[in-house]
Amino acid sequence: MFGFGYTGIIASMKKVGGASYGALTTAWITATGETDVTILGGLNTFETSISTIISKGKAVYPYAGGNATKHSYNFLNTALYQHTFFGGWTHNSNGAEPNGSNAYATTGINPSTISTLNNLSLHYYGRVNSASVSAMMGSFDGSNRCHLLPNANTVSYMGINESTAFGGSAITTNGLISSSRLLSTTGKAYKNGSLVYSDGSNSNVAPNLQLYVGALNVNNLPLYYTTVGSSFCAVFEGLTDAENTLLYNAIQSLQTTLARNV
Repeated sequence: MFGFGYTGIIASMKKVGGASYGALTTAWITATGETDVTILGGLNTFETSISTIISKGKAVYPYAGGNATKHSYNFLNTALYQHTFFGGWTHNSNGAEPNGSNAYATTGINPSTISTLNNLSLHYYGRVNSASVSAMMGSFDGSNRCHLLPNANTVSYMGINESTAFGGSAITTNGLISSSRLLSTTGKAYKNGSLVYSDGSNSNVAPNLQLYVGALNVNNLPLYYTTVGSSFCAVFEGLTDAENTLLYNAIQSLQTTLARNV
């Protein structure tokens, strides 16, 4: 994604407001006008912490800054995949909270074009525990799906480019919920960077529909709205177990800095 590599990013660090920030954080400042040094320091540390997996990143929404405009930007590239929010959202220092009835956000990220079939992962940091059947993020064309549908009490359904979502044990929805695919025969689900279960589900076709956040994009209609607010959302290429742990630790450090741990 970054042709000059992360070494080039480090080399392009700039002084902003008396402090030195990396290229991604500097671009964030330009796009959002953010001046809060706590937020900027947290984002800068996050940028450094994920340096080994930045090349796998497609979009990161840290939901930092407290308003819809700042929450809309993709930290990895503020010129790509910006959210457009629809319906009833609450934006504050804790992140972005959908109302569960008409709130969703578009991403412009299409699983069929963003990466190869067996190389994708979704991540959503939920703020509350919910037993409702709802979608944190994803798309479904009626036959193939790419989504996160955790459930605190019953079966959770986590699908990456497959015709039948792989189901596994209940996953509480507060914290980082992730699903990753690196093989045609295996999908994996994670909670807070730790593997919860893997399933021998076969990949089929990536849905040719953009991913929604806060609801499931079903043939360009938002359905299965969630009430689980988020402090972070991301799309990467497929991540290994160790990389999922690394990403979680970086995200959790950011949440701690911003004083908004679950």
